[in-house]
Amino acid sequence: MSHASAYLVSPKSPAQHAISSRCSPESQQVQLLRYAIVHHRCNCRAPEGVRFRPYDLIVVPREGLGRYPEYFTMSANGVMTIRKGIQADFVPLSAWVRQTSLFDLVSNIGFYKNYITGRAFRRWHKGVRRKNFKRIRSVVEKKLFAARPTFASVLREIQLAVSELRSVNLAWANPNHMYTLQEYGELQVATREQKAKPALDSIVDKIQKALERLCKEVQAQAVLYQESIRDASELQDTTGVELFQSGAGGRARPMVTIKQEKLDRAANYARIMEELSQLGAFVRLADYLFVEGVMACAVQAVEDLLTLLTAHKQQSDKQAKALFQVFVAFEVKGLSFSPDETAVLEEINANTLEGIISVAAGAPRLLFMRAFAHLFEGKPSGLNTLNILRNMGYLTSLRGSINQTIIDDFTAAKEAVREIDVGYRKIWDFGRTWDPDAYAAQPRNLSEIRRDLVLQRNWKGSLDRMKTNMAVGCLQIDAKPLRAELVPITAAALERIKLLLLNMARQATLAVLDDITGRIQMLAARPTTLDEFVQYMMLHTAQLDDRKLLTNQVGQVNDMYESLAAHEQKVPTADQVKHDDLTEALAMFQQQLTEGKEFIADNKEAQAQTLAGNVASVNEELQGLVDSLHTGKYVDASADPDDVVADLEGVLQHISELGEALNMYNQYLTLFESPTDDLSQLMMAEKEANS
Repeated sequence: MSHASAYLVSPKSPAQHAISSRCSPESQQVQLLRYAIVHHRCNCRAPEGVRFRPYDLIVVPREGLGRYPEYFTMSANGVMTIRKGIQADFVPLSAWVRQTSLFDLVSNIGFYKNYITGRAFRRWHKGVRRKNFKRIRSVVEKKLFAARPTFASVLREIQLAVSELRSVNLAWANPNHMYTLQEYGELQVATREQKAKPALDSIVDKIQKALERLCKEVQAQAVLYQESIRDASELQDTTGVELFQSGAGGRARPMVTIKQEKLDRAANYARIMEELSQLGAFVRLADYLFVEGVMACAVQAVEDLLTLLTAHKQQSDKQAKALFQVFVAFEVKGLSFSPDETAVLEEINANTLEGIISVAAGAPRLLFMRAFAHLFEGKPSGLNTLNILRNMGYLTSLRGSINQTIIDDFTAAKEAVREIDVGYRKIWDFGRTWDPDAYAAQPRNLSEIRRDLVLQRNWKGSLDRMKTNMAVGCLQIDAKPLRAELVPITAAALERIKLLLLNMARQATLAVLDDITGRIQMLAARPTTLDEFVQYMMLHTAQLDDRKLLTNQVGQVNDMYESLAAHEQKVPTADQVKHDDLTEALAMFQQQLTEGKEFIADNKEAQAQTLAGNVASVNEELQGLVDSLHTGKYVDASADPDDVVADLEGVLQHISELGEALNMYNQYLTLFESPTDDLSQLMMAEKEANS
């Protein structure tokens, strides 16, 4: 490639910056390829630019290749990439041309074409925004009290004192206590006068002391700096020269140190003067924080009152007690409550809510205190707490919600009292028509008695709720006289039904106990003979089948006693003993079944061998009968026919008996889960005897 090659560098190298402006990239590549193939290398230089064009190579002199970290040698065969310290890389010319074409196509896409420019712009834009943010942050820091060390500690102390307002109750009532209307009103007055107002005064005193301490410190520093400055021009001197030398040995201090001290002194003086001018604004801020806390305390008190009144409507507080005790009385035309709806609304609005607003509006104001009057020109103006609270839409909506809650609760109370007549009249009708003797004379099962017990118990529970939990919203309704009339009805019915159930349980216990005792006695036997053992196996199998039935019967008896215990019925000692005996008998029955199973398993093999021996004996006897039919008188022609016939009848009778024994033994074998006899010997004997 000495004569037909060209030395090239990429625009990404330090020697190249852009593509030519006189011809397109495609024309430059064509010209470059033609030159590499036909001509010798020459020196050329591309115009400057900002586009990233790694395939737009330019011809460079061979003598200057050493200063390039990367260059290319192009020939008719391909392009050799040469880098310092890295092995050279060769790309065929066709691949190079294809890569160049693909790069040109991709470069025409907007994203890739403008990527580098866009990235540079985004970095610049991000840097400008960061610079503006830092500038604005520094301006804000100079204006924030929380960012100034002199005010920051006092501001935290004020905020801590204001946070104590959260624990101040402008209105309070125990959610677990029920009040008469008069008791509630007296409690609210005592809460405001004896707790809320002293707490507000204490918090204001803490804030006032913190502000006075701050003012004294700032004013003392301002006086100190003002006295140390003889002339305002001293603050403008930023040179590094001092008129009088100081230090050990009279040596001069560095000018940089002197200059920095003067700058720091001027900055501190400006800061102190600025803080002195901001004392009034800081006092106003403290007053606003306190007023905001007091108003939040007032709003919280109203919210707590609304929460207290609506506690029964909350899903998470269904057991909350009512707030007001209301007595219900019957009149000729309907029902009446004491106190009524008008009296409760008057107490809530005129006493509680207006009392909260008056205490909040009458709280001491820091802005108007004499100790800070010198910080303001003339009489300062501040927030009007009373007007803000009265015109606060949220507080107005809370008051409306409270009034509506009381109205709704009285409406619901009227409905609840009418529902008492409907809901509990059935108890009164039952007491008037129920005949205990007729009820006991009719046969009833356990489920029916349980149903009646549950019904009576539910009625009793409903009557109990009438006494303690007859609450409708924030109202507690008293219906004791009606309950006193209905309670004896359910109590008498419960006692009579429980006595009937106790009698049924006693009879069922005795019957089941006798049955299980007999079964235990049968299972306790331990037979020794084969027939008795087989009978015991069949008995054991039958008892296993009946075990579930017996368990259910005992469970039904247990259910009877559990029902009696659930309804607090005392069971006589004799009945308890029988019930315990039944439980023990069932356990003994289960034990006998287990022991019987073990007994059968232990003796089954021996009995099976005995059974097999019996079967073999019968078959041998049958074989002996068959053999006897071929000897003696049965084959003697001179024998008396009548005697032969009589003997054959006896043989047939014997064979029939042996056949019955074999059939019984086959049944035993089936029970023992063993192969049965095929009766071939029996059939042969019958055939021989009948032939």
